[in-house]
Amino acid sequence: MPIAPDRVRGALETIRSRVVRTPLLESPLLNELVRSRRGVADARVFVKAECLQHTGAFKFRGALHKLLCMDDETRGRGVCAFSSGNFAQAGAACLTRLPRRPSPLTIATSGRRPLPTTGLNPHRVRYSGGVVLGRTLLHPFDDEDVILGQGTLALELFEQHAEAGAAGGAGGGRVAPLSRLLVPTGGGGMAGGCCLARDAASPQTQVWAIEPEGALNTLYNTVFPPRGWWIQHVGTPATTICDALQANAPGHVTFAINSRGLAGAAAVGDADVIEAMRVAFETLKLVLEPSGALGLAALLSGQVPLRDGEGVAVVACGGNVALPDFLGLVQRERTQ
Repeated sequence: MPIAPDRVRGALETIRSRVVRTPLLESPLLNELVRSRRGVADARVFVKAECLQHTGAFKFRGALHKLLCMDDETRGRGVCAFSSGNFAQAGAACLTRLPRRPSPLTIATSGRRPLPTTGLNPHRVRYSGGVVLGRTLLHPFDDEDVILGQGTLALELFEQHAEAGAAGGAGGGRVAPLSRLLVPTGGGGMAGGCCLARDAASPQTQVWAIEPEGALNTLYNTVFPPRGWWIQHVGTPATTICDALQANAPGHVTFAINSRGLAGAAAVGDADVIEAMRVAFETLKLVLEPSGALGLAALLSGQVPLRDGEGVAVVACGGNVALPDFLGLVQRERTQ
């Protein structure tokens, strides 16, 4: 049964007091850069800074919503998370924000290195090489409650855009309706949640999935022609710096939503991602991990449509990057 879009509103009410209402940023410098590069007039860019969310990524929303939707008995048996890092870290941090902290409540991750758990009781977070029997799986994207939680960022975004319209916005004058929302995509949970939020709050806005070149590109190659690519290439090793977006297959739930809800998809190369990291730092003062810069990279490099007077929103979904890695990538881009 399809997920009712209005359920995203309920998810936001559930988690609102426990998440950061991350800012929707607009920079005149970024607007001018995009207009110049794309050859358009009066286009405006709005960036949802989920890199400023708890644990530095949007994943906190979905993990928290899933845990809050469980009853005490289920949570008390423990949960198990797997991810490339951001989701498992978010799940661990959520333990401090539950109305009751059952004991034991454990999270296992198959990550190759322990996740930061500062401020957590070490007896509540355990690490394992695989899924632990008897505990509830926190799937990083293919779960209705997780998808609804991720969709709350888009619902906030639409609220904030309306508020900017009432105030005039950083660009001055009329704030254009949002023509497109650009969403970095791996397994499709955030994209699916954004599609649901769009249906509930801003039906005129197109949602685009932005994937890294060298990853599976499931949405780019199966929701849109050529079809059948996924069956041939599932499990192909990723060759991208966007290490937070390396799902080796789309989820059943996410694919059902995105195949109906997405207006388009694009794949972006590493060089464009690195440039977008630099641009975000220089124009917005944001430090983004490579995966978090995908949407801006697609806009700057011309991978998505942009017309005169349009408003485009970009999800800057994460900022979990080590300082030496960030500096190394940005400095490398400057020397090329």
